Parts: sequence; structure tokens; C-alpha cells
Amino acid sequence: FRNESALDTYVDYAIKELDSYLRLPYVQSRRLTAVYFGGGSPSVLPVSAAKRIFEHLSKVIPNWNNIERSFTGEPRTLKNPDLLKLLVEYGFNRVTFGVESFNEEIRKQIGRWDTLEDVAAVFSGLEKAGYKGERDLDLMFDLPGQTFEGFKKELDIMMSEFQPDE
Repeated sequence: FRNESALDTYVDYAIKELDSYLRLPYVQSRRLTAVYFGGGSPSVLPVSAAKRIFEHLSKVIPNWNNIERSFTGEPRTLKNPDLLKLLVEYGFNRVTFGVESFNEEIRKQIGRWDTLEDVAAVFSGLEKAGYKGERDLDLMFDLPGQTFEGFKKELDIMMSEFQPDE
């Protein structure tokens, strides 16, 4: 369950905070080369809230169309077709998300709520949305119960099933 009203309020404050940083002289004296919208959870925002913040950023960052725009999410919410279309619309050129492990038992142990079907849906959704940027995913090594041989199999799955850019 997402409290959309609380998330909308969060976006209001995030925009105010961004604006205050962008007004600082040492920020204004720099040419931004990238925007990283992440931490793993931005994909939980309602699409309307994400659109508000993207629209704002595209107006207040002078070279928005010429910088790297990265978005990090988690597969369960990142697979939302409307969010993926929005990322394309606002020119995000790098989408990254954590899978951590392709081993279902290990995924349960580390508390992953998303499924491998969600991971597949992100990749197919990006393609359907016309996304042309980088698609990056994160795996972890040395998780509880994970072996080196098991991790090598996970790398094989990652490359054969998904072919991420990074």
C-alpha cells in the first residue's frame, strides 16, 4: 500500500530542496553533467508525482537535454508501463535496478519482494516503451547461502536472459 498523498507531499518538499541547492553559488558556478534519481525506491512514486519532479528538473537544469539522466528503481514498481513511458518522455538514458540474486531461495532470505518475472517485465517494458538508453542491473556476491559456483550460474542467467548494458 502506498500513501499517494504522503508521496505527493514528499515530492513537493524534494522540489523545494532541489531549488534551494540549485540557487547556491557553488552549484550555480558548475555545469551539471548528470542527474541521478535514485537510491532504489523512486519507482514507488505515483507516476503523476514522478512526472511533476521530472518536469521541474527539465525546466530548472539548464542543460537537461545534454546530460546523463539516470533512474534507479526496484523491479516490482519499475515495471509500471506508464512509468517506463515517462522515463522515455523525459529522456532518461540510464535505468538501473537491483536484482541482487537470481536464486529464489537467496532472494527470500534477503527479503526481496519482487519476483524474477518482475525483472523480466522491466526489460520487456523498456523495449515496449521505446527506451534506447542503458539498462543496468545489480547483483550481489557473498549473500547468505551463496557459493561462488552458484554466483557464476547467476551471471550466466543475467547474460543469457537479459543482456544488461552494465
